[in-house]
Amino acid sequence: MKKGSNFLRGLLATIVMLSVMAGSMFLGYRFLKAFNPVAAEKIGDAAQTAKDKTEEKLGIELTPSGQPEEIPEVTPVDDPEKENGVKVVDSTPEKKQYTGARLYETDGYFFNDNGEVLTNFHDNDPFGMYVYFDADRRYGVILKNRNCYLMEADLTFKQIASGCSYAGISYDGTTVYYSSSSAGLWLYNTETGEETFLSDNGSRPCISPDGKTIVYNDYLPDSKHGVVIGGIGKEPVVIDEAKTGMFTPLAVNNGGNIVFYELYSGNDNGFYCYENGESRRINKEYAYHSYFDRSCEKVLYTDNKKVWYFESGLDTPVELADDMREIEIVDAAVNYTGDMRNDAIVGVDNLADAVILDCGDKTYCLSEDCTSAVQLRDGGYAYKYAMTSEGPTCLYKQDGATYKAVYKSGDVDKTVISEEDRILDRIAYVDGFSEGFIQKFEYDEHGDDFKLYYFKEGEEDVLLDNCGEENINGVIWDELFGKCYYTYKGELRSINKDGSSKATVATDVDYLINYVNSEAVAGYEDSNGKYFIVINNNVFEK
Repeated sequence: MKKGSNFLRGLLATIVMLSVMAGSMFLGYRFLKAFNPVAAEKIGDAAQTAKDKTEEKLGIELTPSGQPEEIPEVTPVDDPEKENGVKVVDSTPEKKQYTGARLYETDGYFFNDNGEVLTNFHDNDPFGMYVYFDADRRYGVILKNRNCYLMEADLTFKQIASGCSYAGISYDGTTVYYSSSSAGLWLYNTETGEETFLSDNGSRPCISPDGKTIVYNDYLPDSKHGVVIGGIGKEPVVIDEAKTGMFTPLAVNNGGNIVFYELYSGNDNGFYCYENGESRRINKEYAYHSYFDRSCEKVLYTDNKKVWYFESGLDTPVELADDMREIEIVDAAVNYTGDMRNDAIVGVDNLADAVILDCGDKTYCLSEDCTSAVQLRDGGYAYKYAMTSEGPTCLYKQDGATYKAVYKSGDVDKTVISEEDRILDRIAYVDGFSEGFIQKFEYDEHGDDFKLYYFKEGEEDVLLDNCGEENINGVIWDELFGKCYYTYKGELRSINKDGSSKATVATDVDYLINYVNSEAVAGYEDSNGKYFIVINNNVFEK
């Protein structure tokens, strides 16, 4: 008995130790993957091999908890005939404009714009999952614990691959790609379920907007790495190669004649463009963030200090700003392609229609041809951006007042919209900056109170509700579900634009939280310090 007990203790200790080591290695690996992809690739492969051998030896499953509760069985797909080593798939007709439900995710909760929520993927490991959507939000590709899942907007999902290092989906949603050290690089047709094998060693892939062309890093003879263009029914073509280091493709256009990629290789480091058979280095620095138009032939990118613009036909990139903080994509669909959400295809033909540059104490939009930056703000604090009917617009606080700056007809028009700057803390705009919700502090026969109004330019404000005597919270507009969230005496309430639908969402609310850059924007902290997310009036623990 003692012997068996000691064995169990030893086994449990081994499992705990492996779990702790795995968690620590994952955080380090995630950081390393962003800054040294060559080392990260080798560590990832070694970790997978070690995990497989450990599971075989101990006869246990080491995959972390947090696996979805129910995973439909994966049905193998019969291999179609091959031609030149590439599986041939019939071409599909041109897609019609999608009008169905759209898919979103925050903190592992998946939901659609019908208000349905799936909790299967939510756990306490927010760093262990990558999610990619097509531009229409019809599909989501999930990479979790090296397993690849495809989810549709009705929240049904299935596992399509395992042991994956990379995965993603094309801008138009027709094609998923995934790669692993054991199975190689594959394409998956979202409509037919048909799979296409491309390479045994293909990694770090990116795919064209129409899903028909893919570019990837691959091993070549003589221990070289190469950038390879391939795709369904296409013979693989090497467009660049290096004896050391690794390539990271960032974008490829539909025709496959324009490719943007990075090379990590000593003196040859940098950002490259391949165009019509020739490659050239356009920047000696890496692209920390890169945003492409929907043709993937124009790019706005940052290096470690500056913002640049480049497109086919330019001799050199154009410098736009030299003190970069953040690139804001405003009022446009985004198809993220990089695993750190650093690279994306933006759903516009002209990046000037969607890009704002936040440079700390300055804000810029782009000129119509994207070759210069137009200053909207100099100093103060930027509050909100929008692409209004007038043009790119910035709302900001400065010197105790609130300003609006609009770029239109080649000039910047700046106006004072309030002599107070604190007013922005209690406003939630609905449509550009012409209407929305506002909290006002007023006195009536019942005493001093905050009251919630709906305002619209040129019309009288409409009283919607009382917000109580002491209210440190502002208001939050959830555009997806058409609800404004606010608090009243420890309650979280929601209301629609005309006040016809009002609900108490939660009690014991201490502080209202606006989850900026999250797809579920509203949340709160309760009196016990717990955090919650609100999705269409449904409350979920964060």
